[in-house]
Amino acid sequence: MRSARLFLVLAVSGSIGLAGCGDDSGDGGTGPTPTAGTLTLNLTSPNADDRAIHILIAGSGAADSVGNVQAANASYTIHAKLENGNRAQAAVFGNLTNGALVTFSVPNVNNTSRYTISVVDAADANNALRNNQGSYTLQVQ
Repeated sequence: MRSARLFLVLAVSGSIGLAGCGDDSGDGGTGPTPTAGTLTLNLTSPNADDRAIHILIAGSGAADSVGNVQAANASYTIHAKLENGNRAQAAVFGNLTNGALVTFSVPNVNNTSRYTISVVDAADANNALRNNQGSYTLQVQ
């Protein structure tokens, strides 16, 4: 009977100890506490007359989800599609200017480096596709 009580006490103590060992930050426990929130994607374009841009937002792992993709400027129209939880594609239309382009929600705003953003296509005021996608800069803040 005494060994059964001792086993139960050890089992419960071990469970409580392990419950405090989890780390969801993805940095091995060295970084700040995960804070859910919204990130802003800032655009720097080499062109003055962009009217449409198609972007891809991708988290580096399953825990790096992407959600609630919205236009950062009220004058922009956006069509966004969430894919697989940690990816989103968005097409943004309007008189695009340098600065805030879109916002998106993430589980940890401290992990901006875990997201990759790329320009798939862009078009000018005449709907002609650009051939300089590599000249665009997209920065996550």
